[in-house]
Amino acid sequence: MSLTDRFGSVEQVLHRVTDGVISLDRDGGIQYVHGFVARWMGGEDAPDGYTGQCLWDLFPRLHHSRFYEACIQAMASGRTMQFAEFFPQTRRWFEIRLFPDANGLTALVSDVTELRRILYEQEQRYQSLFEHNPDGVFSLDRHGRYAEVNPAALRMTGYTKEEMLGRPFAPFVYPDDLPVARACFERAMAGEPQAFDVRVLSKDGRILHLHATNISAASCATSRSAGAPRRRCGSRRNSTRSDSSRPVSPTRSAIR
Repeated sequence: MSLTDRFGSVEQVLHRVTDGVISLDRDGGIQYVHGFVARWMGGEDAPDGYTGQCLWDLFPRLHHSRFYEACIQAMASGRTMQFAEFFPQTRRWFEIRLFPDANGLTALVSDVTELRRILYEQEQRYQSLFEHNPDGVFSLDRHGRYAEVNPAALRMTGYTKEEMLGRPFAPFVYPDDLPVARACFERAMAGEPQAFDVRVLSKDGRILHLHATNISAASCATSRSAGAPRRRCGSRRNSTRSDSSRPVSPTRSAIR
């Protein structure tokens, strides 16, 4: 049984695809249009009249879009590309995948407006939980530098956000506890959640006894886009013990 007998014509197959499809020659001439891209260009029947016409001439505003630049780049390099772009004329977000060949390229276009709305709402909820969490919450990049610190962590340690962001966590940890903290960081980065007690140095030299929970950002409910650097998320809760009678110079600990 041939593929045509099994699945029907290429046109029939494409009609089962919910994404939009547009094929261009190397000069931007329209070779084929399908799906909501066809409807966006003027209805189900109108696209046939666009065959052979230059897309960039029909829609001059596209010259200033990422879509135009990516098409030129993809055809020049011969490499597939994938990106998302907001089109003001439609008020929609589209994820676009470009597949170049010797004759031009084919763009597969997916409407991701609703998905982006959901992800935005999730991010807003996460940010609210992060900012208003009564425990100290932070995240570290793959090199162990602070990427985010919530207000509770700042109040706990006495540092400002500017004094922590971009700095490695080691200078903030009591020197005797640093080997454990580093080992837990590495295991959390590998995807193994960690819970441990650690002493942290406040800005005024007090030793804070904290219970820390570390998880990899890859394990968090709110995930980053694929390929983003893995980060360790952590929280620190004050334990019942306090050892404010043993001040340690933060500058000296930073040198260690």
